[in-house]
Amino acid sequence: MTRPAYHTDKRHLLFDLLLACLGALFLGLVGRSFVIQLYTLRDQSMSSTFIAGDHVLANKAIYGGRWPWPEFKISGYRMPRMGDLITFEHPEGGLSLKRIVAQSGDTLAIAQKRLIVNGSLVSSPNVKASKQGDLGSEINPTGFDPKENFASISVPTPGDTLWLGRLRNRDFEFAAKLYRQQYHPGRWYISNRFIVDGETQSKQALIQNFKLDWDALKKNDFDSLNWIELQSIQNYLLSAYPASEVILLRQLQVEGKNLPSFIVRETCYFVLGDNRDESYDSRYWGFLSRSQVLAKPSLIVWSNRPNHWLGINFRRILRMVD
Repeated sequence: MTRPAYHTDKRHLLFDLLLACLGALFLGLVGRSFVIQLYTLRDQSMSSTFIAGDHVLANKAIYGGRWPWPEFKISGYRMPRMGDLITFEHPEGGLSLKRIVAQSGDTLAIAQKRLIVNGSLVSSPNVKASKQGDLGSEINPTGFDPKENFASISVPTPGDTLWLGRLRNRDFEFAAKLYRQQYHPGRWYISNRFIVDGETQSKQALIQNFKLDWDALKKNDFDSLNWIELQSIQNYLLSAYPASEVILLRQLQVEGKNLPSFIVRETCYFVLGDNRDESYDSRYWGFLSRSQVLAKPSLIVWSNRPNHWLGINFRRILRMVD
């Protein structure tokens, strides 16, 4: 009886090792693209559900995953819905984690820091308590914060036509940023102009003639200011010069042309942080498109604790979240 021959050629061993590494890499890419995502919290915008230092495992399969190149998608088994925690591609860049509080077809508002959706007060045990605002207080003419009082807004539905010329400051900016998410234009920007008593005012004219000596205005041109800064300028002009007619004209420029309208292609969401006082969310930058949603967080797998001698927050490890 002859003994079987064993390959001892180093080339075979290296080839087998290479195949094993490539297989592991492929499985890792598949898992990361379609099954799970690991997200690390770096701020307090979601406390007390999450705290800075939490490492969260998120389920991608529930909403569907995307293969990076060549790009294709695998459908999930349900759509994101109100109350879901989600990780998503932030419209302004990077990744973020928030909670859906409204979706296409819903109307929402915030009064005295209380969330109202479709006319009903929405309370959640996950939302961190905060001092209630004063509903009757006037907006400070030098600036205001939409986290306390946020005027009613409707979340667009697929098939809606958004006529940009009919939208005022905040709603215009939200619609323009939604267009960017859904249409991915090459060159685009928002053009802003102030017209006072029929005359277009330059930045220098506002600073010199209307005594609007603000750092935000001196450091930036009109087109780079966001809706909150523009609203603050308009409020100041209206209060300081009540006899004047003040118009804020905003236009969306795409490939050098003014875009009058567009059709909403995807389901849209409005997201907030559970710690409403410390969260930069839809109140500031607008709606989130379905294609931006990545995964649903489900488990805290690790948590850092800077003040602990081991640097580990043992009480939060392997905690389920919802």
